[in-house]
This record gives sequence, structure tokens and C-alpha cells, in this order.
Amino acid sequence: MSLLRPRHSSSRRNLALGRVALALAISGSFVPAHAADRLWFGGNGDWAVDGNWSPSGVPGNADRAIVNAGTANLSFAQVVGALTQGGGTIAGAGLTVLGDVLWTAGDQAGPGASQFDGNVTMTGDGTRSLSGARTMSTAAVTTWSGNSSAGGNAINMNGAATINNAGTWNDVNAFDSSIGSAGTGATAFNNTGTYNKAGHSTTTVTAAFTNSGTLNVHAGGIMHVDHSDFANSGLIQGDGTIRTAASGELVNSGVIAPGMSAGTLTADGALRMTPDGEIRIELASRTEFDRLAITGDVTFDGTLAILPLGYVPVLGDSFTLITFGERLNASEFAQMTWSGFGPGVVFNAVYNPNDVTLTVAAIPEPSTYVLSLVGLGLVAAIVRRRRAALGR
Repeated sequence: MSLLRPRHSSSRRNLALGRVALALAISGSFVPAHAADRLWFGGNGDWAVDGNWSPSGVPGNADRAIVNAGTANLSFAQVVGALTQGGGTIAGAGLTVLGDVLWTAGDQAGPGASQFDGNVTMTGDGTRSLSGARTMSTAAVTTWSGNSSAGGNAINMNGAATINNAGTWNDVNAFDSSIGSAGTGATAFNNTGTYNKAGHSTTTVTAAFTNSGTLNVHAGGIMHVDHSDFANSGLIQGDGTIRTAASGELVNSGVIAPGMSAGTLTADGALRMTPDGEIRIELASRTEFDRLAITGDVTFDGTLAILPLGYVPVLGDSFTLITFGERLNASEFAQMTWSGFGPGVVFNAVYNPNDVTLTVAAIPEPSTYVLSLVGLGLVAAIVRRRRAALGR
């Protein structure tokens, strides 16, 4: 006897799969493949004309737009799935790119905003530019890398152009490069996300650079903000160098934390602390601790915060934490804080002509200190036993 399959089983399966796809799309977990790669060949023409693209049709939110030559004028805002620009100009109104962007050369101009929601790759030795009050906003991972000589892979800005980074910007060019003004206008780079300066090279930013996010300057890297003052209200950390303009200074109302653990951060120029600013120092041992080396003048204010990284205080120990060219107006930190060293530990800050030295001024009575250390040892032993038990 043969068994008959219900005819509607496949339609139910398709309906179920459709519901799953719809749920994934709504949740943001499902991204459709690009419907088409559409190449601009319209010369100096209107983005919104079907015949200016090959294959014919204006790129939509599932398409990749490719611009390598000519000028694609946006008469009104557009949304595409992905973008490749190897030359030419994208001008006019706003352009939102939902997926990845590959930008190796070319211009983006006009008063609109280039909103890049996906990952952005800017690579090679080509020059790209933002002009005419264009705003470029990045929300995911931006990788700026791949130049083969000094000056390659530059990002030129003029006419009040602005870059807003809310994602993670990885600056990993092997050779020196630049971001900033190639002409007139008040240009700006605003970092509210994370900017990673890596590689043994110098990045020169001639736009007004403000950081309210995180700026990581890795060992060997130089971040040169060559535009008046460099305003930091976020976090600056690392083992590299922050260089300011000859006539400017680093104005810190955020946190400066030398090292990625214990390390030295160099401020090549002048530093001015505001009442809200903080310099955060970690002590790992008598010889391993954070240092801030300031080559120019310093005006102290705000907070000096001391944190443990394994160091056990010993009465009389000293640490040269901050060096500088000159301390202006006999300025001092408004307050010094420390925590995590146990009760009874006291630090003092000594202001010398060219440095600030931290000294251990008091520790607990020996019996109290021994009990404290024994207690810490018991806690560590319990933690080790629990970890060993979990690993069985």
C-alpha cells in the first residue's frame, strides 16, 4: 500500500521558512545578498536616473553602487546596500550605506552626509577627499591602512568638511599619512567611539580634533594634532606619542591613562589640565609603573588618581610619575586619590622643578599590615582552589 503525502506540506514548509527569514530580518541577524553591482557610467549626471547605471537601474538598499569616474549628483537622499569608490565624485545630498564601503580614491562633496553604517575600508596610496561641508559618519569598524610610502592614503578635507567616528577606527598605515585641510574652511574630526593609532608611523591631523570617546596610541605610533588646541573629554591611553601643534596644547577635561598596563605615554607639547581632568597612574612594582612624559609646559589641575597593578606599598618608596619642561604658575593637582592599597596607606605628591614624584608616606602598623596580607593570601588561595576544582 502506498502512502500519499499531503500536497500542502511543501507550502507549509515554505511558509515556515519565510517566517524565520522575516524574523531574522526584523532582528537584524539576516542581511540579504546584494541584488546587483551597479556601475556608474553617467559622466556628470543625476544619480537617480536609471540609464546612468550599468546594469540599468538606480542602486537600492540591497545593491552595491560602484563609482570610479565622473560625478554622480545626488539630487535627494539615497540608500544603498554597499559602496565601492575608486575615483570620481559623489556629490550633493545625503548617501546612507547599510553595508560595507571600499573607498580607495575619489571625492565626496556637497552639503549632504555620507552615513556609513557598515564596515569601511580605506586602503592603498590613493587620495580621497571630503569637501563642500560634507559630513562623513562611521558607525562600525573603519580600517585605514595599506600605504606604501609617506603621504599615501591621505584623507583631504576642506570647505567645513567633518568626520564623525562613532565606531572603531583602526589607523594602521605603515608610513606617515594625514587627515585634514587641503584648502579653506573649518574642518573637524570628532571621535565619540574608539580611535586606534597603531604602527610605527605618524598620523597628522590638521582638522580640529576632539575626543570624547577613547584614543589608543600604541607603542611607536605618533598622533600629531596640528590644529590649535587638542580637546580631550574622553580617554587617552597607550605607550605612544600625542603631539600637539607648536602654538597649541592638549586640553584635558577627560582621562589620560599612560600605558595599556604599565607603560609610558609621551605628550609632545604642552598640557593644560582642567578641573574635570584626570591623570590615572597604575603601580605594578617599584620599577614598573605608568609614566607621563610631557616635553613642554604643564598647567596642573583636576585629579591625580593612583591605582594598584600588583604593587604592595613600602614606606619611603618613590615613583617619578610625570616629567615636564616647566610647571606654569606653580600649579598643582586639585586633589590626589588612591584606592585598592588597603587601609592606612598614604601617598604624597612632591612637585619638583621638572617632575612630580609620588612617595609612600605611611603604611599600616606592622601587625595590621601582616594580617591584611595574610587575609589577601587566604583569599587568593581560596580562589585558586575554586578554580582548580572547576577545572577537574
